[in-house]
Amino acid sequence: MDNTDNVDPNMDNIDPNMDNTDPNMDDIVPNIDDYIDKIAQEWKTLSGETNWKDMLDPPSPQLRTYINHYGEMAEATYDAYIKIPQSKNAGNVNLGDARS
Repeated sequence: MDNTDNVDPNMDNIDPNMDNTDPNMDDIVPNIDDYIDKIAQEWKTLSGETNWKDMLDPPSPQLRTYINHYGEMAEATYDAYIKIPQSKNAGNVNLGDARS
């Protein structure tokens, strides 16, 4: 049997000497509860109270999480509306009341 059929073409650029495993979440955020608490305590700063001084280059992990959270909230809001212009309900909430 020829083993070349099982070779992934995307594996060409992977260094065999490099550890290609995904990092353990504990390595990234040792205690997720402390991380979330820090975001909760710093919400005013993360919202721009100090014009993000010393937070942008590079962005702090808390700021990145905060921005991603609001991006996800905006996306969920956008997804909740009917966007088909031909629909008589265009612009209404997609999961609205089922009254006839």
